[in-house]
Amino acid sequence: MTVVPRRLLPAELAALDGWPAGRRTARDWAADAGLFAFAVIIAVEQAAAYPPAGADFVPAWLVAVNPWVAAVACLALWWRRRHPTGLAVAMIGALALSGSAMGAAMVAGLTVAVHRPWGRAAAVTGAYLLVCGYYGLFADPPGCSGRCCWPRCC
Repeated sequence: MTVVPRRLLPAELAALDGWPAGRRTARDWAADAGLFAFAVIIAVEQAAAYPPAGADFVPAWLVAVNPWVAAVACLALWWRRRHPTGLAVAMIGALALSGSAMGAAMVAGLTVAVHRPWGRAAAVTGAYLLVCGYYGLFADPPGCSGRCCWPRCC
């Protein structure tokens, strides 16, 4: 039988084996750093191409706050283990203000889906879809001028 060092276990399992409750293990820190890096990469890529093609309805002030909201959303991910549902609800507002916060919102939504009951996860996912659906309904596909009739493009 192979014995796994406590620092390589998730904190919930390590606590059963004598690790201090609530303290993150090395595995937790690595997972958090990886998810933070993922969110930052998505934010940088999205901010470079913001506003997306066809989004003429985006006001100038929203373009100005986009990278700052995304930066705060990414930094807030460090509290996702302690307050997963509250963070996911806050990400709804961040996502409404910043398309570049998409990576952070995905990580927060995943955390709720993994660690909370399915009803809460479904509610958070539904709210995310409402916010993202707004762009899908009002933005023209790239290369189109004026409103196109779905399902055909101009």
